[in-house]
Amino acid sequence: MSGIVGTSHSKSKVVGRSLDTAKAWINFDTGTSIRNSFNVSSLTDNGEGNYDVNFITNMATTDYCTVTTGYNYDVNCTARDAQTSNVQVNCWHIGNTALYDMAYFKVAIFGDQI
Repeated sequence: MSGIVGTSHSKSKVVGRSLDTAKAWINFDTGTSIRNSFNVSSLTDNGEGNYDVNFITNMATTDYCTVTTGYNYDVNCTARDAQTSNVQVNCWHIGNTALYDMAYFKVAIFGDQI
């Protein structure tokens, strides 16, 4: 099985080598309190429910996949304005257009890096 290490769909412990491995992720609280992260240099608070997740190593293109989630069951979390150096993430209550700060916001990024 040594020939499949680091290839797509392998079960290797090589991190960041295939497209099915997260290239960046973050778990943070309201504001800029980062609980834990990988390949994230900083978090920018743009106002209630609006954050920029800044990468240490840039993505190769803006066509990467961003997965977002939060602690509350009645919220929507989305990613927008993807840049190679960062991505903006937003959160709001379901049925309401106002942005909302919540505890335990989580983001994972999949795609190619430079």
